[in-house]
Amino acid sequence: MDRAFQRPELVANFKEIHLLSSLPADTPVLLAYSGGLDSTVLLHLLVAYAQEHHTPITAFHVQHGIRGVASLSDRDFCKKEAERLGVPFVSVDIDVPASALENRQSLETEARRLRYACFGKYMQENNIPILATAHHADDNLETVLFRLGRGTGLSGLCGILPSRPFSESCSLEHAVVVRPLLEIGKSDLKDFCVANGWPFVQDETNEADDASRNMIRHHIVPVLNQLGQRPEIAVSRLCVSLREDESFLEEQASKLYLDLALTDNNRICFERSRFFEQHEAMRVRLLRLAAVRLSGLVPDYEHVRRFACLQQDAVVSEQWSSQLTVTADKDTITLALPKPKKGADLKSIPLAFGTSDWPEFDFSLTLTDSEDEGVLEKPFIHIPSKLLDEGQLHFRSRLAGDKIRCAGKTLDVRKVINASSVKPERRSQLPLLVSGDEVLWIPLPGAEHGRVADALDPLVYKDKLLLHISYGPSWFA
Repeated sequence: MDRAFQRPELVANFKEIHLLSSLPADTPVLLAYSGGLDSTVLLHLLVAYAQEHHTPITAFHVQHGIRGVASLSDRDFCKKEAERLGVPFVSVDIDVPASALENRQSLETEARRLRYACFGKYMQENNIPILATAHHADDNLETVLFRLGRGTGLSGLCGILPSRPFSESCSLEHAVVVRPLLEIGKSDLKDFCVANGWPFVQDETNEADDASRNMIRHHIVPVLNQLGQRPEIAVSRLCVSLREDESFLEEQASKLYLDLALTDNNRICFERSRFFEQHEAMRVRLLRLAAVRLSGLVPDYEHVRRFACLQQDAVVSEQWSSQLTVTADKDTITLALPKPKKGADLKSIPLAFGTSDWPEFDFSLTLTDSEDEGVLEKPFIHIPSKLLDEGQLHFRSRLAGDKIRCAGKTLDVRKVINASSVKPERRSQLPLLVSGDEVLWIPLPGAEHGRVADALDPLVYKDKLLLHISYGPSWFA
């Protein structure tokens, strides 16, 4: 990249977009542009990158409605700067305080959710598969410290990823978030910006201690700065090394899984002697990998650790969830799903944005931000996006003992379905929305659209993601 800037050595670790995204260099890029120091530097670097690679870039600004007149001033500044550089500019206004109050979230959490929903919507509508954000080495340091305080594992200590799939409200193939500045420290970005005379805005909310990251930034990082030079750069190097280790371990675990796992539709087995020949780190990963592939759920850390460290002759059986039983006998380690009843062959279906057709079961699932009348005529509920982000939502057929907490009462799912208009031969296959072991929704047609768990009380969650099911004629009498 042509770096005709003052003091270009300060940004020598800028990562080019196509190397991070694995997409062609002329692929369109959306820049998350706040007007602050970090995104200002990224804007200028991307302009130079775009000139070299003929890359279409668009600057996208979100006005969060948090700082009143100052927010509007920032938006005007961003528009003028983008236009001065010949970069197309788009802005949207959102009301984060109102949404945070309504959804009982912190301003920080709700701002991020709404901001990425806006990015995803624009990317989807304009066929832009790359979002570039200005995360830098100091952000990464704060993230690692935050996760460390919560007892994270190796994957969490890898910090912010240089690139990741973009999954928030965007179903574009190969959509990705990239962080070209991730290995550059904040002080270097500031020196670079000042050396080149670029104006930028400052957000005074970053000075408050009401957000976890700000507390880390103001109280913990200064101590680290006193103990050693450039902790953000040291942690950046650490994360690069740990990502390599994590990638290698995951690759080895996948190879071992193919060699050791014996699978069928409802269970995965490991020969006990060969399983315990492996290093403990591999045993943990094998169990986690098998659980996810079988049930779609990430198992609890304590469950996995207990089985990975069993005594030599221990015979144990545990219920890891309503879907998954894990048993160690003298010969095997077995992860098993409940045996389906006759005719109940509905597989677990992870929930994802967009439409998934299931012709073999004569229905389709759609998660959308549209509330067209045609959609609302079908069984539907609103889904809080944070549950979707956690990856715990999926559909499955009924299991023995399933309950749903609805309107303050605990109902037997079997009785609810049997009292409906579902044909008797299909009752055991009706798709239920679940999170872990909890049934959240029994999607039946009618004015109330079935039974919705209190956990999805619409007075608590009023986001714009709408989930509905379209049934074929084989389901209802």
